Amino acid sequence: MRILIVTSISAKKIVEEEIEKVKKSIDPNTIIDVLPLPISVIALAPKEFIKHHLLKHDLRKYDYIVLPGTIKYDLRDLSDELGIKIVKSPSRIELLKTMFLIGLEKFSPSISGDKIVEQSVEQIYAKANKYFMEKTEWLRINNKKLIPLKPPPIILGLLYDHVWGDEFLEQYIRVFKPDIIYLTENSTEKTIKKLVKLGYSGRLAVPPSILDTHILEHVSIIYGIRIDEINNYLKYNKILQIQTQTINNKLLGQLRNYREKIIIDPILPTLSSQKILDKLNEYKSITNYAKAGWITNISYSIDADTHGLYPFLLELLIEAGVSLLIIHESEEKLVWSLQETIEARKLLTISRYLGTNPRDLGIDLLYLKSKTYVYPEYEKPEEIVVATKDPTYQIDPMGIFKIRVNHKEQVIEVFYIGRKGKILIKGRNCEEIRDTILRLKLVSLMSHAFYLGGEICKAYEALRIGKNYEQEKPLLPQRWSKNK
Repeated sequence: MRILIVTSISAKKIVEEEIEKVKKSIDPNTIIDVLPLPISVIALAPKEFIKHHLLKHDLRKYDYIVLPGTIKYDLRDLSDELGIKIVKSPSRIELLKTMFLIGLEKFSPSISGDKIVEQSVEQIYAKANKYFMEKTEWLRINNKKLIPLKPPPIILGLLYDHVWGDEFLEQYIRVFKPDIIYLTENSTEKTIKKLVKLGYSGRLAVPPSILDTHILEHVSIIYGIRIDEINNYLKYNKILQIQTQTINNKLLGQLRNYREKIIIDPILPTLSSQKILDKLNEYKSITNYAKAGWITNISYSIDADTHGLYPFLLELLIEAGVSLLIIHESEEKLVWSLQETIEARKLLTISRYLGTNPRDLGIDLLYLKSKTYVYPEYEKPEEIVVATKDPTYQIDPMGIFKIRVNHKEQVIEVFYIGRKGKILIKGRNCEEIRDTILRLKLVSLMSHAFYLGGEICKAYEALRIGKNYEQEKPLLPQRWSKNK
């Protein structure tokens, strides 16, 4: 098979470097050529411009022509006219390997490769999950699979402690769909009814303090049980989650007769205790028991971004045989931990299924850093101007703006105070806010408009990555530089 990848002159070097990586994982008989077009940004190239340059070459030898997914217009007519299948790649060049892994035949001349990758990743994950679900032995309740004795698959439980309110809980569950909901002693009958309505009957875990006959039919796990309390709860015919500080042969001897009715839930050490590897090795030595781990208890003990920490912690816990991970988000730092753990679960499940490293699979948790730096080359400028700050400052006579991020509602809030009164604008992205300000004619100075654009986009990035935003302050800590 022979493939022609079309790019801009400025991206030629980056594309060629990525192709060298791709060649290591595809059929060695596949030939990949690169055609750089004389334009800085190919997404801005007219269709006739691309056609003109393609026709300069003998296209009959190619099976596919790959164009960037950043091109907005439909390429089906060009594909038909040239008689060769044209497909759109993902917009990020590092996903080129993923494109070949999925297969070029799955891609389209009309749909961006990003959408195809997203759909295909979900299909691969579903296939991988099904494979592991059929392969492993399960802890069951009422003959229904509940917790695997060995991961993968990985079951995710969300501890709901009523910090957010029931309305937010419903929205959150509809989006992220945790496998099991862990309730606390603060849970009300109203909350339980809402969860049952959302499909969680038989997938609720409760502490002994709220165990009651009117909710018993919806409960699958009773958690927070001590080993000496097991006999008190066997009558309920539920899975008992046994919390313990230590694991040894004596403990396992006591639990042997209950193997099909219990989940072992040791209190995992924090990273600061310097005993986490010892505990995980101890945990790994236990076989034929379902095991749980409170992953957010570990991440809470270190001041590091959770989205980078969870794949590593998840891999450690999988190695130790943990198949049930429990997450709580009661602290600001832990918000979105469920979403991040879901992505980490997909990443590690697919990598184990395919037998590859957890990279270049169409999933990543690189929110703050990139795998490759892109530095496009421009045509030679006629003049270079060093940017300087204008020493004069003029207040916009139309008024001022106060900007904040509302993480609970997932919106940017821009509060205008000026000639037109006091107006609070709420929007989910920069474009909505920008267009509303312009439509209401709330700015009169270009310098003020530029300032607002920078601050609103900064607020949007804070909203997107779950970070605090303060107007006129840096969003992220400055990296070391010689100018610092």
